[in-house]
Amino acid sequence: MQFLDLPNEIFLILGEELPLADLNSLLQTNGRLYSVLNTELYRFGANSALLWAAEHGNEIIARKALNACASLRALGSDDKTPLIIACERGHVKVVELLLTRDGIDLNGVVNDWSPPDPQISAIRSEWRTMSPLLFAAHENHADIVKLLVDQPGVDPHFTDGRGWSVLHYATKDGCESVLKLLLENDRTRTVTDGAALVLFSFDMKRYSAVSLLLSTDGLEVELYRDEADDLLFQSLSMGLLHIVKKLLVLPSPSTESKYLYEWTTRLAFAVVHGDKAAVTSLLTNTAVDPSRKEILGFTPLSLAVCMGNEDIVRLLLVTDHVNPNIPVEHGQTPLWIAATFGNAAIVQLLLGNDKIDVNLRDRHNQTPLTKASELGHVAVVKLLLGHEDIEPDTECDVGWTTLGAAVLNFNHEVVKLLLDTNQVDANGPKAGPALWTAVRSNDLAMVELLLATDGVHTNTVGRFIRTHPLAEAVLQGNVEIAERLLLREDINVNHIDITGNTPLDSAMLQLSGNKKQRMVELLLTKGAVHRNKAELKA
Repeated sequence: MQFLDLPNEIFLILGEELPLADLNSLLQTNGRLYSVLNTELYRFGANSALLWAAEHGNEIIARKALNACASLRALGSDDKTPLIIACERGHVKVVELLLTRDGIDLNGVVNDWSPPDPQISAIRSEWRTMSPLLFAAHENHADIVKLLVDQPGVDPHFTDGRGWSVLHYATKDGCESVLKLLLENDRTRTVTDGAALVLFSFDMKRYSAVSLLLSTDGLEVELYRDEADDLLFQSLSMGLLHIVKKLLVLPSPSTESKYLYEWTTRLAFAVVHGDKAAVTSLLTNTAVDPSRKEILGFTPLSLAVCMGNEDIVRLLLVTDHVNPNIPVEHGQTPLWIAATFGNAAIVQLLLGNDKIDVNLRDRHNQTPLTKASELGHVAVVKLLLGHEDIEPDTECDVGWTTLGAAVLNFNHEVVKLLLDTNQVDANGPKAGPALWTAVRSNDLAMVELLLATDGVHTNTVGRFIRTHPLAEAVLQGNVEIAERLLLREDINVNHIDITGNTPLDSAMLQLSGNKKQRMVELLLTKGAVHRNKAELKA
């Protein structure tokens, strides 16, 4: 008798005895076996089927598993429930299906049913304290977040082991749509401490979230003045124009004043709020001092630059007694601010003023050119380099020159502009010579650009981190950069670094696998030796 000629009753008995994996394989071999045994598969493997469906977003299998009495508390490999898995993976249809079931735990976390391993640090296991809503927000699944926050049983105040709420997770870069959704939802917005969330987002370098939070109508951001001052100057330093503009007109938490920054003159107030007509009128009044220092050392001109108002900047610059070089409290001049923001139009206006000093530094000894080079504002760099008084080779307090700042931040076009001046020293900054910096950053294109430039020394080491460029390429395991360096005849292939090793020693000690083999072979073809032989050669 053929196997398929057996009666269905035999197949059903077989289905009860076979392991689930074997049963699943068997029913896929034949249509008759599938129709007979599929119910058995779900009866004995409903939990596994539901977990698989949650992982892969298969609503049909999820429904069959639930109809076969799969448990909503079934646990996957990480002890996550089907709801957590579906929320994390972004499978809307499966989440919708699970939400229709009685007994679904909307706020459950892994630690509720699976005690944490004491051998694993709390930081590494924070995910075990995240609810389904937090998982959905963390993965930027806006549709699922909306589904969950509309569920009466979901706790919008829920926080994980770090004290992070769904709004904290939604501040992550790329999650703007989720954050916007939550800020528009009454259940989540009304319980939000706007100031704490702004400070959290800024500390986490989530600047797009900070800008969105400060721009949200109805969200109370009650910052203290010292907190706002700190954010303002940090944002100025990083060129975060949108945040600076929002902070300067931030509402006050006090009922005694409308704005956090209460400007002492009508001119400053008009400038900040972009009232060109009022500014024009006030500048005709001889009693008005157009260069008067305001809060934190801001003048009307520096405020106009911060607000990016080209028309008002132009009005102020043609006014008598306006000093374009007055810095704010931390030393940033109007030109410094405009260069940092990358506002080429305002930079051009300022450079056209006869009184402008293009090389004034902030309290960290950074010039406008240094900041524009650091942040990659090519148009501004071109304008500044075109000024007859520019000093292109300055060094700030931490040791970076203008060129070094551009190299460190991968700004290739700016580096080329600076090198073309023939007025910058590529070998000197104490924070690290330009070539060494490019090697350490694994920036092959920058290395090639520098090696093609006359005057760049291949054997120069920094004053602080005394690593040879070739040794640094070896330590980084970057064979391609090492190859480029070794094309130079003047490279010292056997330089003994501060640890007492040659590049070949470092390759043998620090690298492994294919990288080690390739690097060692490359060095040997160029005459590399170990330390003892290098000392004999010397």
